[in-house]
Amino acid sequence: MKKIFRLINPAPLTARVRSRECCTYLYRLLKFVGWIPPKENLQRYLYLFWSALVLTFGELYVPLGLALSLVKNFTNFTPGDFLGVLQAFVNANGATSKSIVVIFLYSRLSQMESVLDTMDERLRSESDRRTIHKAVADSNYIFLVYAIVYCCFITSVFVSGVLNGQPPWFLYNPIFDWRSSAINFWMQSILEQIFVTLSVLTVLIWDTYPLIFVFMMRAHIKLLREHILNLRTDPLKTETENYDELTRCIRDHKLILQ
Repeated sequence: MKKIFRLINPAPLTARVRSRECCTYLYRLLKFVGWIPPKENLQRYLYLFWSALVLTFGELYVPLGLALSLVKNFTNFTPGDFLGVLQAFVNANGATSKSIVVIFLYSRLSQMESVLDTMDERLRSESDRRTIHKAVADSNYIFLVYAIVYCCFITSVFVSGVLNGQPPWFLYNPIFDWRSSAINFWMQSILEQIFVTLSVLTVLIWDTYPLIFVFMMRAHIKLLREHILNLRTDPLKTETENYDELTRCIRDHKLILQ
């Protein structure tokens, strides 16, 4: 357990930590939901099959199943159930829309990593590295907090639904009627929870990804500000060295603006 959560604590200065490691937990989840396929042939095909399952049930079936449930089961819903399904339907469509947008912007993820790698090459002191180590740890901590909140929410909905004797999400199911037997009820509830969990995990990724990168860029901007404030403060440096420092600060600023 300690090894799993070690990334939420700043690494010692003796360790080499890169800014891109701010997304370590995020990338693990990204790989789990089918967005980072391996290069090996057999594993790649199996992984793409898993990706298709996640896309079909997590991104397509969940909003469609909620929409059909609103139409088919309208007369059976209590006002509370109807509003709950309606809210889930709106959120599910938002999740699918986010995934569609990310498909077209996914290449920018590697570009952001390249920018962070370049910024890491310009760290000048142990103080700079200490700042980045802390920012990386804080970024992973932020992701874990979001993950816990999201998972607690969907778990609470599942427990509440089961205790009330009804499926947690009311996804439309044309194959069997959950009211006909206890086995069907549990099958419906568990399948719903799996599909919604896949959808929520994808939402978690796209909600935290921009936040984490902005957090890391703020750390680098803070370092740039400190470098600018320290320009021409060392009496031992020559004019040429001071000019080189200024040039590096300008290049860093342009890189951040990208």
